Amino acid sequence: VTALTDRCGQADLNVAYFPGTPNPTSPSDAQFKTYDLGLPTGGYPGDYKVCWAFNPTGEADYHVPVATLRMGGPVARDYECTLSEPCKIVVEGVRLAHTSQLLFISQSSQCGDVSPTVVTWTGVNNPAPTDLMVPPANPGYVYGDGDTYDGGLGVAGTPGRSYRVCWGFDPTGGYQDYKVTVGNFVMNGPIQDVVTACTLGKACVVQITGIGLAGTNQLQIVTGTGDC
Repeated sequence: VTALTDRCGQADLNVAYFPGTPNPTSPSDAQFKTYDLGLPTGGYPGDYKVCWAFNPTGEADYHVPVATLRMGGPVARDYECTLSEPCKIVVEGVRLAHTSQLLFISQSSQCGDVSPTVVTWTGVNNPAPTDLMVPPANPGYVYGDGDTYDGGLGVAGTPGRSYRVCWGFDPTGGYQDYKVTVGNFVMNGPIQDVVTACTLGKACVVQITGIGLAGTNQLQIVTGTGDC
């Protein structure tokens, strides 16, 4: 499997790399017709050229173009959201489905783990479903070359930079179906549950720490036991 612009048989093929996929690969059946490309968990989605050779010893031996392979999935990049703001995650990709979802986990876990450390923030959808695609009237999939995922609106939880975003095409089997690492994830916002005090007649300064704080941020004091 090589770049679509390559010419099969050239000496310097731009061989595609997908973690979990052997490339080149040999037949996996007794009739020499089936080629098992494994379970790809990364790489750049798009169209690729498939070249064939009878008994190759080098890239220049793959003279025969036998197929065009379209690899679906998300384009890898890092993302961030902010507590108090809608968390809409725009993902570029190929053949993303209406069933596809994003999962936020700790960087101490890996995408595809059976029991990853799943992160929770109050108000955040985790997993995050599609925000744009509508399921088809009949069984099957609706596809899109890109999608927006609805992460909800976080109002509480730990901000930080040590998170990871995973993607699953149709993750009906649990966390292990989120095998594709999209990128790192940052949740911006303040550290909560700070206890502070001021005194009438004296300067009142409240110190807030957190991640991704900005000059546009504001505090509002709520009386009694009112909710924010």
